Amino acid sequence: MTEPAVRLHGLDAVRGYTILVVVGYHVFYLFNSSGVVSSFPGGYGIHWLDVVPSFVYPWMMLIMFTVAGISARLSLARRTVRQFLRERVLKLIIPLVGALTLLGWIIPVTQAQFTDIFAGYDVTLPVRLVIYWLTGYGVLWFLVELFVCSLVLVVFRQFDRGDRFFTFAGRWPLWALIGLAVPIWGASMILNMPRFVMFRFGIYPLGMLIGYFVLANPAVLERLRKAALWLLGAAAVLGVAYSWVFFGRNWLDDGLLQNPLTNAYAWVAVLALLGGAIRWCDRPTRFATWLQTRSFPIYIAHYNFAVLGCWLLIRFFGMPMPLSYLLLAIFVVITTVIFIEITIHVPVLRLVLYGITVKKTPRSHQTSETATSHK
Repeated sequence: MTEPAVRLHGLDAVRGYTILVVVGYHVFYLFNSSGVVSSFPGGYGIHWLDVVPSFVYPWMMLIMFTVAGISARLSLARRTVRQFLRERVLKLIIPLVGALTLLGWIIPVTQAQFTDIFAGYDVTLPVRLVIYWLTGYGVLWFLVELFVCSLVLVVFRQFDRGDRFFTFAGRWPLWALIGLAVPIWGASMILNMPRFVMFRFGIYPLGMLIGYFVLANPAVLERLRKAALWLLGAAAVLGVAYSWVFFGRNWLDDGLLQNPLTNAYAWVAVLALLGGAIRWCDRPTRFATWLQTRSFPIYIAHYNFAVLGCWLLIRFFGMPMPLSYLLLAIFVVITTVIFIEITIHVPVLRLVLYGITVKKTPRSHQTSETATSHK
C-alpha cells in the first residue's frame, strides 16, 4: 500500500485546535436561546451570541471525522487490520466505558436539579445509578460513531486494495475537491436518528471515507495548502451568508442541516481549515506540542465540567449573562486542565479514561496516526 507523506504537524494542529473550538462551542451552547436542546432549560443566554455555536457547528465535527480518515490511512500503512481494530478498541471503547463510569454521572445528576428525569416515578438507588450511567454519555457519542466508522472504512478499503482510486484522486483539480460538497449534501439527508441528532450516520462516515480515499493523498494536501488563503476567503463568505440566512434558528434542525448552503459552507470550511493548518501550522510550537498530547483528554473531560459550571452559575450566582459566559469558559479551562494533569499521571486512570498505555509522550508521527481515535 502506498504510504502518504503528509505533513503531520498540520494534522495535529487542525485536530487539536478543532477540539478547542468544541470546548468553546459548548460554553455558548449551554446558554443558547435558539431552541437547541441542551442540559438545561433554554433561554438563559444572550440571543445574538447564538451565532457563535451556529457558525462552527456545520464543520466542527465533520472535520474531525475527515481528519480521522486521513489518520486511519497513516495507521493502516503501518499496521494490519487486526492491529488497527485492536487499537480502536483500546483508544475508543475502553475510554468510552471508563469515562461513562467515572465521569458520566455528572451530567444526569446535574440535569436532575432542573427537571425530574424519572417522570415522578419512585426509582430505587441502584436503578437510578444505572440510568445515570446510561444517560451520561455527553460528548462520548463521538467515540461510538468513530468506532463504527472505522469498521465501515475497513470494509470499504477492501474495494481499493491496489490504491487505484487513491492514486486517481491525487490528480483531481481543486474544483473537483470542492465539488465533493454535493455528495456531502446528499449524505446529510440519510441515516439521521430522530432523537439523537448528533449521530449523523450519513455525513460523518462519508467525511471519514473521503479523508481516507482522497484527502490523505499528498498531492491533494499540497493542492489544499496552496489554495488555503482562497479557500478560507470562500469559507468566510459562505459562513457569513449561512449565519445571515439562519440566524436565530435551531442549528440542529434537519431542514437547516440538510440545506445546500449549510453543506457547501461546511465542506469548504473543512478544506480551508485543513489546507490552512498544513500551510501555517506545519512547525511544532510549545503549545501545539502540549496540545497534541492533551487534545483527546480535553475532549473526554471538558463537557462534564461545562455542565457542572453552568449549573453552579445558574443555581447559586446571579451574574449578568456576559460575565456568566466568561466565568463558565474560565471554569471549564481550569477544572479540565487540573483534572487531566492529575489523571494522566495515574496509570490506571490514564488507561481507562484516555486509552493511553504508556506515560512517555508519543512522537509526532505516532500521534498523527492515532490521536484522531483519541477523540
